[in-house]
Amino acid sequence: MPAGLRAPALLSGLALVLTVTACGEVGSEPEVDYEAFAESVAELPAVESVDTDGDGEAFTAEISAEADEAALRTTGRRIMRLLGDAGVGYDASPLTIVSGPYTLEGAYGYSDPDTGTYRSDRLDLTDLPHLHALPDVASGILRNGTATVTLAEGADLRTWVEDAVTRDGHTRVHAYPAEEDSQETEGPDDTPGADGGTDAQTAAGSAAGSSAVDRRWVPADSDDLEESFRFHLGSEANTEAVQKLFTAADAADATVVTAEVYTEGDVDADLELQSLDALEQLDDVFTDEYDALTGFTFHTGDGLRLDYGSSVESHYSPSAPSIDDVLSAHEQIEDLGASLTSVSAGLREAEVEAPDTGVLRDVADAVSSSSWPLEPTERVSLHHPDSPDADSSLAAEWWGERVDVLASLWDAGFIDATERGESATDVTIHRGQGPDFTTAAGRDALIAALRGADWQANARITLEDSQHLTFESTADGKALNPHNPQGDASAELSEWAQEFVDAWDATAG
Repeated sequence: MPAGLRAPALLSGLALVLTVTACGEVGSEPEVDYEAFAESVAELPAVESVDTDGDGEAFTAEISAEADEAALRTTGRRIMRLLGDAGVGYDASPLTIVSGPYTLEGAYGYSDPDTGTYRSDRLDLTDLPHLHALPDVASGILRNGTATVTLAEGADLRTWVEDAVTRDGHTRVHAYPAEEDSQETEGPDDTPGADGGTDAQTAAGSAAGSSAVDRRWVPADSDDLEESFRFHLGSEANTEAVQKLFTAADAADATVVTAEVYTEGDVDADLELQSLDALEQLDDVFTDEYDALTGFTFHTGDGLRLDYGSSVESHYSPSAPSIDDVLSAHEQIEDLGASLTSVSAGLREAEVEAPDTGVLRDVADAVSSSSWPLEPTERVSLHHPDSPDADSSLAAEWWGERVDVLASLWDAGFIDATERGESATDVTIHRGQGPDFTTAAGRDALIAALRGADWQANARITLEDSQHLTFESTADGKALNPHNPQGDASAELSEWAQEFVDAWDATAG
């Protein structure tokens, strides 16, 4: 490497570091002239100097802090061309770029979601001056047209967003509070941004390799919310949407925890409220400000999540419940000694936690009655507090006539059982809490619980263990088509499964 290509060991605030490493198919080494590559990079208009590491197969290019837009654009385009000419692949993390607090690393491109083909992307460095103008950025990752930034300690996310959203630029920004208040995880799949080609192609960089690190975007159905905000620089629609959102939240005594503002100003946001009572005030404010509540998820301090779906995915249904209806449903459920934990307009489902069999039966009667304020055809999911993942889900109107099987199982200790049949009983008993149905005692307890319940026609019964068992039966009939749904159709049942079928048939009426 010529001596004139050496760069200082410590880079200044606006320095740009470019690291190039070899890549290729397993078992083959590409013929790469690293010295020639470095010399070519050093001649690019925005490059101030180039250095190499000890083995000569990685390079550092320092970009001038004074480089103008034309120089940055030309440098980005020519780097991609040089990579191609040198035989360095775009999809094997060949480049790492650091510009001040910003890092761009990973593959320079994305996997086509339709074909799976890896496509190279342009390297657009022209937004770097706008990104550097953003205050209080401790670190940032550039990828696929986005800048994922972590704020400096002490910077308030809302105050920062209200300022940053008015700034010039064209990058999509994902902002998080100081690192001590959040966490990092592996980045998402290397696909274009949420707004399709627009987000994928406009950026201070377009890398999307699996080696890059990104902040975790917490979905609206998570109760473990991580404070974050997403928006576009240079977007008047985004500026107006952010101002409107914060104004409405203040008027409703709510706190915006996560928000994503899309190109045309649509918003998805999670808001926290101190208690259920605050929903009434929020209803008055948000129905005045927005045509519909689509895109909003409200979390109350007393444990209710009210989710109106995603504005982008258009989950909103004309039958989405009003907040008044939700409050009425909550009151009915609480009066029975149960808890309404979630109502999702997008999923068309309400979730209820019942502490025991008596309350389970009462809830089933309530949601299937004409006094239930939510839609009778929308689903109600029921679970025991000790088995929150074992949720049984049926249309509200079916619960009254279908609860007997689940209630009988709960009485026998099988609270990990689930009922999710559409037109007929379809119950699954997970081997977990309760008697072990692979033993004689547990088998007899489960058979007694099922035989003690009542259902119409054939029910589908599944026992889940390392070896599953599925069969059909009437309430007093023999097992029909017993098999392991995970295995070959002709495979023999496991020993415990065959013993269960024999015992079941022996109790047939």
